[in-house]
Amino acid sequence: MTQVRIAQQIYDVDALLFDKDGTLLNLNTLWCPWLDAVVAQLGQASSAPTPADFDLALGVYKAEQGRVIDPTGPLAIGSMDDVLTILAQVLYQQAGYGWNDALRCVHLARMAAESALNWAEWIQPLAGVQSWIAAAQAAGLRLGVVTSDDQASALTHLKALQLDQAMSVVIGHDQVEQGKPFPQMVERACQQLGVLPERTLLFGDSNGDMQMAQAAGLLAGIGIAPEDQRSHLSAAQQVIADYTDCALLDSFSSS
Repeated sequence: MTQVRIAQQIYDVDALLFDKDGTLLNLNTLWCPWLDAVVAQLGQASSAPTPADFDLALGVYKAEQGRVIDPTGPLAIGSMDDVLTILAQVLYQQAGYGWNDALRCVHLARMAAESALNWAEWIQPLAGVQSWIAAAQAAGLRLGVVTSDDQASALTHLKALQLDQAMSVVIGHDQVEQGKPFPQMVERACQQLGVLPERTLLFGDSNGDMQMAQAAGLLAGIGIAPEDQRSHLSAAQQVIADYTDCALLDSFSSS
């Protein structure tokens, strides 16, 4: 067992689990360009709604720093199936597509957009994440990812972050029957890591992550958010701005 300090709280842990988007990498710099690329493909197909219509449907809004993803919205916390269904719904409601045609166009647009995207160009790690994970791995902690993204996409993003080798398990939404906030992802991750939930911490940027941690009986759910954007993390045990608030203490053996 290893002791870690998160802000001013000390935990005795065997494993750390991480959400991916908004927790390991910057949510806005990845998924806003992804959405733009998909919408551009849809615009080539026929008379699609405006980009603003898709932004509104997925919880993307304009702020002083540019377009920002609502941390409680579907693009931030929904599965890929959720996001594609919402895109299709916009085509169905606003462009007169039949439902089958809307789904087909959205799936084709996604494939075309992702084949042309350079993921590494858009993926930016959160402050301190790479050094924190390297230190945790060196200390012998078991590490894993539980994400609403599909597993294959998650592995691509982790590789771009150079974190794929550090993660012993990656559980995507497509690996479970019920995604967040239900506990299945965490339960499966702990089982595959061979650790007890009550000796495991989860880092995440959504309240669904925190609710999942509670439902699975984890030691704690640690929220990641700027100080002025934390009101949605009501189920977090504590909230930090980034991983510079994390530190390893001396390891010890449990009897």
